[in-house]
Amino acid sequence: MYLEDYYHELDTLVVPEAELERLYQIIDEHPGITLADLRAAASPIRSDQINIAIARHALYVDLAAHRLTEPGRTPIFCNHETARAYRHRGDHADDVGSDAHPVEIVQGSTILWDGRSWRLHLGQKEITLVHEESAPFSLPRSAFEILVREGKIVGVQTETRICITPEGVALLESARSTDLATAQFRNRIINPDQ
Repeated sequence: MYLEDYYHELDTLVVPEAELERLYQIIDEHPGITLADLRAAASPIRSDQINIAIARHALYVDLAAHRLTEPGRTPIFCNHETARAYRHRGDHADDVGSDAHPVEIVQGSTILWDGRSWRLHLGQKEITLVHEESAPFSLPRSAFEILVREGKIVGVQTETRICITPEGVALLESARSTDLATAQFRNRIINPDQ
């Protein structure tokens, strides 16, 4: 909805090549830079021009996971492939700030809520939050997801780094979503504690 007005006039809206090159340069130097930081770094390029570049798909934002109305939490990449590869490398969190770590809704993952660390235990329709100093309690998945969208629950950066070769990146980029889902399912069976 944020880009709706741009989509109506997309045929007439253009980002000058020099401005687009400057945006690419900034993003190449800081992959996953937040929209807020990009706006500041790209000055005097107007926010309107950045929005046009996003609407024209010259810049990539995962609009299913991030809101343009939350520029401090919205990472930007030059294209979808770079975002996907960067996400799989697991090191973009250092560049986008401590409050922008994604929440992984997987068994045993850790989140931060109200300044405290909680471990997730997944049920069919509920997520149980466990803290060593509190009694566990359950939230409906929908309530948990609302807290994530509002930024009240955030992911925690782990020390584990995934090392991936260029060949691995190429395989991930060519993989279909069903291939990735099957691999994740197999990994959970083989390594249930991960």
